[in-house]
Amino acid sequence: MDKKDYGFLTEDMYKVEFLQQAVQEFINSGVADINPYNPSDSEREQLIEYFHNFYALMEYQAILYTRLKLMGDKDLNSILDAIIIICDVLGRGPEESVIEFHSNMKEECKAALSDLTGTDMDSYEGIDVDFKW
Repeated sequence: MDKKDYGFLTEDMYKVEFLQQAVQEFINSGVADINPYNPSDSEREQLIEYFHNFYALMEYQAILYTRLKLMGDKDLNSILDAIIIICDVLGRGPEESVIEFHSNMKEECKAALSDLTGTDMDSYEGIDVDFKW
């Protein structure tokens, strides 16, 4: 994709790609094997970072997906397809739309962060991820 042709999409795509890689690295490092009800201090920090990254991925991926759908540019359909595949791999149910999946996952992340930090995340409005290019 040429930055000149799609301007504002380029940064969103870089963020989504960065976050997909970050979430995959957490999964590869064994974050799924951590007992979320009794983590050590270092495991708790790892889980908190994972859920912040996962939340950010769901937020930015939903934004990108929505923009691409609204644009209706057939040249960008492969990106839409890739987002759908990623959502399916991450557990999207057969009755869930892509947007519902993103919304449901963000709520699950907030609930997990509340449990891990003891902070009420109902008013959580930010993306707590440092993008390192």
